[in-house]
Amino acid sequence: MIDQPHNAKLLVEAGMAINLMSSAKRASHDLETNKCTFETPVFQAQEFAAKVKTLLSDPKYKENALRMKAISRVAGGSKKAVMAVE
Repeated sequence: MIDQPHNAKLLVEAGMAINLMSSAKRASHDLETNKCTFETPVFQAQEFAAKVKTLLSDPKYKENALRMKAISRVAGGSKKAVMAVE
């Protein structure tokens, strides 16, 4: 879970995602269970719906995702990524 905010930031910077947790404040992190508890709601339903609508209607997100897919394939695809992680 700890790497997820960093991964989300990378996807936002690459123009492939919208960060839903931009206004959330982390209150605590339980190392044993690796779970975070937030003191304020992560997002409101209306904010979530607006961000999903933007993600689905703005073509730049799909274009950037397809661009990254092509780059990933040239670099060796999922098989190469798995080998690098393992």
